Amino acid sequence: MMKPPAADLTGSKLKDKPDAELFQTIQTGRPPTAMPAFKGQLSDQQIHDVVAHIRRLGK
Repeated sequence: MMKPPAADLTGSKLKDKPDAELFQTIQTGRPPTAMPAFKGQLSDQQIHDVVAHIRRLGK
C-alpha cells in the first residue's frame, strides 16, 4: 500500500483544484509522496493532456 494513499482522481476535492495547480503537481511531483515529477519526461502539451484526462475521470 502506498503511503500516503494515491489521490482519488474522481473526488470533489480534486474537482475544486484549478487546472494550473494540477499541471504544476504533475510537473513537479509531490515530495515526499510516491508522486514523481514528470517535467523533462512529458512535454507541456502531454501534461495538459493528462490534466484533461483527469477531468474526464470525474464525469
